[in-house]
Amino acid sequence: MNRLNGFGQAIALAALVLLVVPALAAPTSAVGDMDIGALMERAGETLDLGSTDVVLLFDGRTVQVALDGSVRTSFHQIVWISTELGIDEYADLRVPWNTTNAALEVTALRTWMDGQWWPHESDLSPTAMVETVPRAVASADDYTTMRETMLLHDGVELPCIMETVYTITRRFPGGVGADGLWVFHRDDPAIRVSYEVLVPADVPLSFAVGNGAPDPVVTRDGDGARYAWEMRDQPRLGVPHVGDATAHAPYACWSTWRDWSALGAALTTSIDVAGELSDALRDTVLALTEHETYLPARVEAVAGLVTGSTRYIGYDASHWAFEPRPAARTYDSAYGHTLDRAALATALLREVAGVSSVVPVFRSVPVVAMDLDVPGLARFGPMELLVSGEGVRGIFDPAVGTFAEGLPDEFSARTVWDVTENAPKIWTLGNGAIDSVFDCSVTLEQDDGGAWTGVGRVSGAEALSFYRSIVGVGSETERFCDRLASDVVGGAEVTGSNVAVLESGRSVAGFTFDWDPGDADEQERNVLTFGSPGAGLESRLPSSVHLYESDRTSPVLLVAPLRETLSLRVKLPEDDVALAPAEVDVENGVGRFSQVVERDGDWLVVTRSLQINQTTIHPEWWPDLRALLLAGESAQASTVLFR
Repeated sequence: MNRLNGFGQAIALAALVLLVVPALAAPTSAVGDMDIGALMERAGETLDLGSTDVVLLFDGRTVQVALDGSVRTSFHQIVWISTELGIDEYADLRVPWNTTNAALEVTALRTWMDGQWWPHESDLSPTAMVETVPRAVASADDYTTMRETMLLHDGVELPCIMETVYTITRRFPGGVGADGLWVFHRDDPAIRVSYEVLVPADVPLSFAVGNGAPDPVVTRDGDGARYAWEMRDQPRLGVPHVGDATAHAPYACWSTWRDWSALGAALTTSIDVAGELSDALRDTVLALTEHETYLPARVEAVAGLVTGSTRYIGYDASHWAFEPRPAARTYDSAYGHTLDRAALATALLREVAGVSSVVPVFRSVPVVAMDLDVPGLARFGPMELLVSGEGVRGIFDPAVGTFAEGLPDEFSARTVWDVTENAPKIWTLGNGAIDSVFDCSVTLEQDDGGAWTGVGRVSGAEALSFYRSIVGVGSETERFCDRLASDVVGGAEVTGSNVAVLESGRSVAGFTFDWDPGDADEQERNVLTFGSPGAGLESRLPSSVHLYESDRTSPVLLVAPLRETLSLRVKLPEDDVALAPAEVDVENGVGRFSQVVERDGDWLVVTRSLQINQTTIHPEWWPDLRALLLAGESAQASTVLFR
């Protein structure tokens, strides 16, 4: 990466900003009359510019809500860059907007170099704005009203300052409400971060702040009210990014919805309006389901119809919020984004005999509790469908196209909202009487004919219950146990499985398996690998847990304290064991990992245990968590060599 040579050159830029022209003519922002030289001077005082790629001198949003339901959002960013990384991130911006319900207006797109603005202080280069159709919708004609406008800065040389100001005005149907979320920690360090929401006098606004964000400064006049938040000298958002930054970074959220019921009504109305089906489609549903006596099987058949008949378009469906296409059009066109496939699935599933309701449902990122006094969708994940009826209650995912029996449990979401309810529910883990534990034990030995066979038992409780992995009408249990057995004993193939307990908070299953050691090595030794199951504790670790990273600046957030115990009992005469796993014991402030190896006659017994006692592992504790997770990765700790 091309960086400045030392702090001195970076400070020279600050001097350039302040001194290349008379002080009274120091560069000011395109809007707001901000003194950019003063912002740059502050950056030099608070940051080591010699080792900094980017500084956001100013990053602001202004959201103006109108009585007709339109929302005007202005984006204003002033950024200092010193490396190629800054060019990649900020010189060429991609702005998505939908021409059917929005308009884009660019006010400023300029670069401060050599004591002047390029192309000119008040000019917009005609070649700096390039309108494209997103690749994701290029083969979906109904969606090609989407645009991604590239905003390109001219005159970029290192180091320099770039300013961007543009506005997107979005028209929502029927004057529906609006909501939003702002996180004050940005992807790079920021000198000044601002967020404003303007509402008319007759429009109430609810808001909440968290993690040290200030309450807004509220000013009122005859036309309405302005809510203004501002924070200074903000560090960059912790990396790697966690699922929801509101779990640890300062944030503000707001809403103009009267309450959750009003938002729910707007959502369900939009889905219902799009739900008109042709007689032919109704006949298709009947033909597909009339011979299925088991309702979950009928629901899964219709879920398969949605998946098989429509290609999923993986583009942000919020650009079409509250305006799905008619279900028949989605079916006829054979493609759809999440919202359109949800509308189609709702219409089809309501035709299934025995289904009593199909309603949108939303869930938040695990471990993050929402502010229930602020109704809105900004902190939820994509829309799913809750399907209920006689003997069935489960979730259809329009994006993936799958149906899973059972409600979303408290271990896959902290806040869940069925839109027919008056408010979302924040779920907590049981009553604390049962720990989140995953236990798996396998026993392996040779039969009289020399073939290796084994039996296994697996149980999971609370956050480590595997209920959702095995519930269903197909061979889910067999597939789950087959993956589990091959993870724990490399090369194992399950020959049978059964479920002993199947509850959302507790699951128990057993299985039998065969194992082929394969060809012996040059020293006539067989290799038995004893691994960790992906379905256990590992499955509850966030995707942001990267063991290859020795440092991180964001926390690791777990749904609960977790414990996993694995046990391998293999019958091997002592003289035949050439190499046994090593004993390991690592204990620190986060938890403990241990591996105990014992001999009991002809039996070799290896017991491995991992316990994580904390639910929020702060960045300074990451080395401890990493040490525990890496302790079980050693090949020597998971390999048995025998003759």
